[in-house]
Amino acid sequence: MENHQKMLDSYFGRLSLSKSRESEHNRNESHHKRLTSKEQTSSKAAGSRRNTMCLSNVRSGNSKARNIKAAGRLSNIAERLPDEILLKIFGLLRPCDLLVCSCVCQRWMKLAGDNLLWQPLYERYKLSQPGEPDSVYTTHAGTRWKRAFMDRCIQRRNTRLKQLLKKKDPYTGLPANTDSILEKLGTKWYVILRDRDDRLHSFCDSDVSYHNTSVTVRWYPPEFIPPDKIQGFDFKAEASVLFERDGSPIKDSPRKSSHLLSIPWKAPHVQSINRGEDDALNLRLPYPGVIVALWKDGGGLAFLSLSLHKWGLVERCLLGDNNSAYQPKLIRPPADDVDSQYGLHGYTCIVELRQQRMPCWSERFTKIHCPKEKIDGGHVTFTLIHMDTETDHSALTRKLCLPWKTDLFKGIYQDLCILDVTLFDEFSQPFWSVCTPVSVKKVEKGDLSMVYHGEQFLVHYSDCKGHIDASIVRDGDDRYLVTSLILSLKVEAINSWFSTSYS
Repeated sequence: MENHQKMLDSYFGRLSLSKSRESEHNRNESHHKRLTSKEQTSSKAAGSRRNTMCLSNVRSGNSKARNIKAAGRLSNIAERLPDEILLKIFGLLRPCDLLVCSCVCQRWMKLAGDNLLWQPLYERYKLSQPGEPDSVYTTHAGTRWKRAFMDRCIQRRNTRLKQLLKKKDPYTGLPANTDSILEKLGTKWYVILRDRDDRLHSFCDSDVSYHNTSVTVRWYPPEFIPPDKIQGFDFKAEASVLFERDGSPIKDSPRKSSHLLSIPWKAPHVQSINRGEDDALNLRLPYPGVIVALWKDGGGLAFLSLSLHKWGLVERCLLGDNNSAYQPKLIRPPADDVDSQYGLHGYTCIVELRQQRMPCWSERFTKIHCPKEKIDGGHVTFTLIHMDTETDHSALTRKLCLPWKTDLFKGIYQDLCILDVTLFDEFSQPFWSVCTPVSVKKVEKGDLSMVYHGEQFLVHYSDCKGHIDASIVRDGDDRYLVTSLILSLKVEAINSWFSTSYS
């Protein structure tokens, strides 16, 4: 038995040794085959790439075809759905999503405007302030609940707006939250160019800047229509209608348009600025507050600029309609037969000289008055800064000029700035508001000041209510000082406002 056991051990030992040698041989052979396969693969790579590209193109074409077929199938499914099912689906959507669905096709527009969808939404959007007047709609067959819902949302927005406008800025006397209100409303500013064929070309604002008493909006899209084809300009503001609980506008909310201003183009009264011309631009002033910049090379439109005074601006942006501008209500003071100087005292005036984005100079004057005896030539004159009183003189923080920019170019238009004037009567009601570009005219030395010996400039503006003149001097320290400021009101404007009879 022991011999048999030894024989078996010897046999299995030889067998395992032969298997190990065989596996080593197989490993070497497989390694050789892999090397050979790599060489063959590299030699065929160039040809296979072309085949692969062709195959991928075929597959991409097939994929696109499948996507088109799938879209067609989905479209067919939506078309085959009965009206009742679509109404059930539409009932789960938000108001802004319903408005998007109404733009898909005529059938969806009809279904998405169904009264069954909009009456519950109308009931849900109630005024937050109890006791406030609300739109009255009775349930009858003729009620268009979609229109009623939109009216209620606008009413809720305007009711909330009245609360926000109550706070006054202590410096300007205007609503303190004008900038934030316009931004929270998601206000967009549009200029609409009417061509000779009565076609409309709309452009959204490129830049908006807020100042103490005014707002400046600029448009410089990549390409305007040629100026010789323009018939006129329409300026409009659009604000959102639907808002989140935190007061922010809902994305894709419907927007209500308010007309601000319409002006013709190439009318006889269009003013051209001849002083301080830029090497690249010619400027035109077709209306107070409006700048139209034309390229000297080619004559195309470079940019448009609109400056608006903040008095009543929020109401103008919200309460107007698409074709007519909102006119803020004027609160005239009561007649007074006792005060012999009524309408000649108690004024407050804020004057600002600025660029389109940056301020240059601003001052506030209170308790302005003029004795009745000094009424001369049909004008009441108020001297705000006396030339002979050096303590009244104040320095500009920046040079008076008009930096401009487009998508590709920028520059500086010299000797031009924007003048903002706000004049309140003794009852803190706005009597006169001005926001317009003005020229900075260089005058001969000695005409304005005998104290300063540098360059001297004059800023002048006038309209139907009065005029204002500012004298500016460059001193030896290379500073620009406002050395004189005179405000003159027409007697007929004062008589119309205060119901007086000065002459």
